[in-house]
Amino acid sequence: TNEFNAPSKLSTATTVILNVDPFSREGIDWLIEARKVIRQIGNTKDDEKSTSSSFPFDVLLIGGSSITYDTTQSVYDYFPIMIFTTAIVVFILVGLFFQSVVVPLRSVITIALTETIVFGFGVLVYQYGMLEWTGWACFNPAVSEISWAVPLLSFSLIIGLGLDYDIFLTSRILEYREEHMLSHEMSIKVGLYKTGSIITAAGIIMFIAFGGLLFSQTMALNQWAFHMSGENLNI
Repeated sequence: TNEFNAPSKLSTATTVILNVDPFSREGIDWLIEARKVIRQIGNTKDDEKSTSSSFPFDVLLIGGSSITYDTTQSVYDYFPIMIFTTAIVVFILVGLFFQSVVVPLRSVITIALTETIVFGFGVLVYQYGMLEWTGWACFNPAVSEISWAVPLLSFSLIIGLGLDYDIFLTSRILEYREEHMLSHEMSIKVGLYKTGSIITAAGIIMFIAFGGLLFSQTMALNQWAFHMSGENLNI
């Protein structure tokens, strides 16, 4: 540790150097435990106001991984609200467009299933090393963690792409049913036949575009590319 006293002698800054990576799981655990101790000091100080010599100072822990940790916690506190709001908006808009309750419900469920599969494979690959046997650097991470930004960035894009493909297919099925007076079964078959190749081609193009980032030396980009490429293959 290094200590620096202010000229006023009213404050002191101490630099603490850990024997572990402050951004690793062990470093975050140390940060959480250190903050618990600081809170205990604060509570003790408040409980012993009558004793002027008991902890006559405030202790703050800032800088380093604390900023990243606080940012991550703050963002993920609102992430469930983001998921819920997105699902409600998708349900309402798709329901109004197709004049149906079943169609938006199916869209929300299938997109949620896609998200679950993609994120699940991400955990298997980057936390449990499922693809380490390939020898590819992008599948052999130095740390067994997923970047906190990857699920946030992937979520919105997966929703957008999945909904885009889904509405494109469903609207064509509806078109053949209402305008060409085909049966339900035939409308589905013709709609799938007419749009299948387009959706497949779009998925392959997006897979190639995002897949190129798998060769990046930045692990967060590798993980994001894996999620987005997996989403296009899954859809």
